[in-house]
Amino acid sequence: MNNRRPSKLANKHWSQAFFTEIIISVQPLQGSYQHQTDIIELQDHSKWVCKTFSKHSWLGTSSPSQIAFTASLTVLVAAKLGSTFAPVFSACLEPNAANSSSRLIFPYCEGRVTDAVTEIQAFKLGGVLAQLHALRLPQDKAKMLPEIQLPATGTYPAWVSTLVEHCNKYHDYDAENMVVSHRDIHLHNVVWKNEDTPHLIDWESAGLIHPFVELIGLASNCSGLAVLIFDKKLFQAALAGYANDAKQLPRGDNILWGLTLHTWLLWYAYALSQGWQENARQTLQTINFIRGKLRELKRIYIEAARDLPNG
Repeated sequence: MNNRRPSKLANKHWSQAFFTEIIISVQPLQGSYQHQTDIIELQDHSKWVCKTFSKHSWLGTSSPSQIAFTASLTVLVAAKLGSTFAPVFSACLEPNAANSSSRLIFPYCEGRVTDAVTEIQAFKLGGVLAQLHALRLPQDKAKMLPEIQLPATGTYPAWVSTLVEHCNKYHDYDAENMVVSHRDIHLHNVVWKNEDTPHLIDWESAGLIHPFVELIGLASNCSGLAVLIFDKKLFQAALAGYANDAKQLPRGDNILWGLTLHTWLLWYAYALSQGWQENARQTLQTINFIRGKLRELKRIYIEAARDLPNG
């Protein structure tokens, strides 16, 4: 017999309308800058992720139609790859109002989120990314990354202005080779169901991106560049995992290398616009660190492509 009694917060949670079982606990996730995410537990001990989306994100306005589109992608990926969960319920608050917002409920994925990956895990993530790119997900409602708009009141290093100008000028570069993908595979958006089975979460940023740009972003995150360290073997492992599945590495050139910093700069601009000064400072430090490693990353990538059977 289950004698656990629901809390007052659980009784009032918006998701109760979607369940016949009583909610016995609600755990708000801390550290989310953009959206409100709660983990709820029902009386049958099943757990669910309940997400309310902010109307604005680092990619601009989060419209209900865009959230619905990204949710539809998870349905396809879950069915074809099994590397994510599709939502079981969705709702739009005030769908006909200008201030409408979206809510989704997903099954909870048991596992753990790590701050660092092993070589095997980096290899696995590279393979999952190659599989995503090979799906050729529907592009009809997908958007490219927006142009970067730094707050006009700020002053910025010359190198930042140069990078922003490059990304804005070439944001649609080689568009015919873009694919629809996750676009935000950092380590905290990966739940490891076991030591070598990744599960991707938080798909609301999905859209069009060049395969090369996303691969470099993933390999960079695996290698520790986001936290100002660099493990060459982890970077190489992510590339190797991608090549193992795709049998090739995406073509890169100097313009695309510059575009690998586009998402970082978008987040930097967003953090500034929200007044998150410390987060913006740390983001700028990371961008500068990655910028200083680009020559080495290019060399590693060229070597990896050359070592392939058809390289």
